[in-house]
Amino acid sequence: MKNTKLTTLLLAMAVPSAMSFGNIALTDTLAVRGFIDSSYVYVDDDRNATEMETLDVDAFDIDFLLSQEVIDAQIQLSSIADAGAFGVEQAFATYKLDNGLSVTGGKYLSLLGYESDEPWKIKQKTMAYVIGNDNKIPFAAYHTGVKTNYTSDNVSATLSVVDAVYGTNSAGGFAEDLGFEAQVKFTGVEGFIFQIGTAQDDQSAATVDKFWNFWVNYNGIDNLILGAELNTYEFNGEDANSWMLMGNYSFTEKADITLRYSDVDEDNLAYEADKFTVASSYSITDNLLGRVEYSTGEADGSDVDYFAVQALWTF
Repeated sequence: MKNTKLTTLLLAMAVPSAMSFGNIALTDTLAVRGFIDSSYVYVDDDRNATEMETLDVDAFDIDFLLSQEVIDAQIQLSSIADAGAFGVEQAFATYKLDNGLSVTGGKYLSLLGYESDEPWKIKQKTMAYVIGNDNKIPFAAYHTGVKTNYTSDNVSATLSVVDAVYGTNSAGGFAEDLGFEAQVKFTGVEGFIFQIGTAQDDQSAATVDKFWNFWVNYNGIDNLILGAELNTYEFNGEDANSWMLMGNYSFTEKADITLRYSDVDEDNLAYEADKFTVASSYSITDNLLGRVEYSTGEADGSDVDYFAVQALWTF
């Protein structure tokens, strides 16, 4: 792939572990990195006949990375971690065992989903299942728990025991019922990454449970990335599903374009929605990215349009 440093980083959604982008070494074992994400956004939602414009800093994150002989740790502080207050979004430590095994404990990102919630890891401003003001991502972004990972040349497998599949359980933490996530990735076919994942949660208060996630990524052609995803789950006891198709093409080392189509169908709410996105990014410098996105679709039979201009600075 012919990409600049920053453009390469935006491919991290297809990589099992977090990418390193311009880490600033504080000591031999401690480094820091971060980003500032700001944007102008316009939304026209016919469901309530309203138009909305915002110009704001959407997120400010700082990550502290600790690496010792057999232990890696990360603390991620974010301006959006706690309803706008600057707080801890992730905090976990990983103990590396022999033969490709590792154990991680703390608060960490869900195993599931093709797209990441980190803006420097995706190719457009919005995520596929956020349509207008509706967030239909069928799993929580972050969990508190313990996970075990095994990695070989072509296979990565992870099992995670968490507080709940969707958010926290009714007691606000570990209680009599826990949630489980599992994921297997296969990279044995040149140019492809295949992933299958599941989440199970038997809590009576669970909103989303019995969740399955399938995705595939293809980057075997220079300058082209293709992705597809399918989610099946139960929403309040009723069947639901969502799916996405996307393609990204890099015109040059600095400029690219992304096309994406996504769809959501939830029987419990008789809810149907779709979304078409076109987004273009330009690497102004190695650490400064500019992006424009236009998305249009329908939610509950009403038109929803979205336009954004984004600036993303990483350090």
